[in-house]
Amino acid sequence: MPLIGALAVTVVAAVSVSLAGIVIVVILGIRHEERVLSMTRRVAPGLAARLARLVIGLYVRKTDPEPVRGDDVAEPPCTASRR
Repeated sequence: MPLIGALAVTVVAAVSVSLAGIVIVVILGIRHEERVLSMTRRVAPGLAARLARLVIGLYVRKTDPEPVRGDDVAEPPCTASRR
């Protein structure tokens, strides 16, 4: 019975270490993607970025930039008058 418990602990530890390794590689890949600004390109800039795209998915939603209006001026906060 103790052998089965030790085997289970070993399997759980191995799975945990491998998942932590995948998470670290994905974080590095995303950082590389953001540094190179290549999230919308078809080809990833490196192996870690390719793995990050595979794990996270290739879906990137393109958003239109918000229009800049010239009349956006900071207004003072409203104050209630005391009666």
